Amino acid sequence: MVHIAILEEKELVRLGIKTIAEQVAQEEIVWYDLQTVQDIRMFLKKNSSGYVFFNPTTYQLLQQVDVIYELKNTYERSIWVMWLEELPEIWLKKMLHMKSVNGFNLLQQKDSLQEIKKGLTTVWRRENYIAACVQEVFNSYKTTAFKVDQILTNAEREILKEIATGKMTKEIAADRNISIHTVITHRKNIFKKLEVNSVHDATRYAIRAGIITVNDYYI
Repeated sequence: MVHIAILEEKELVRLGIKTIAEQVAQEEIVWYDLQTVQDIRMFLKKNSSGYVFFNPTTYQLLQQVDVIYELKNTYERSIWVMWLEELPEIWLKKMLHMKSVNGFNLLQQKDSLQEIKKGLTTVWRRENYIAACVQEVFNSYKTTAFKVDQILTNAEREILKEIATGKMTKEIAADRNISIHTVITHRKNIFKKLEVNSVHDATRYAIRAGIITVNDYYI
């Protein structure tokens, strides 16, 4: 018997998840319709190796990312499945910061039924599953980080960090005890190497490369 907590506000989506899971599972499922992180905590106290299926954008769960990570680490035998419309930016940044999905399985709602069943079959085997389109996003971010490391000097990387955290040219020059002209030159070189044309684009690049985190700046 498998115990599964499910957090999804849309009744039809919730029904769809249950239907597909029951088609794939080789044993009876007991479902628990939950709404809060506290509900999950209580569920895991009774079912430490249970499954948690959740849409990260439902029931204000986006505000509870750190708590969810803490629960996953506390209950190491639990299995977590994100049922994604898309991977929220805050979760992407958290996973990149942790350098791991840390045991979270990522299924994409828009995938074919065959692909979703394949993902759930992998989950039942207690193997990690990441939908192909989500993996492409991770790979893109990792490529960005590699590119920054390869083409920017240490000084340029530090200047990019300062730009991305919102500092003006005069502030950067004063903080680093260099001339405004030197900062402007670094900035031009950074923009040219990264092929960006604005501070906004450079900031997004810095976030994707892991130079700054969502706590430093949020777009």
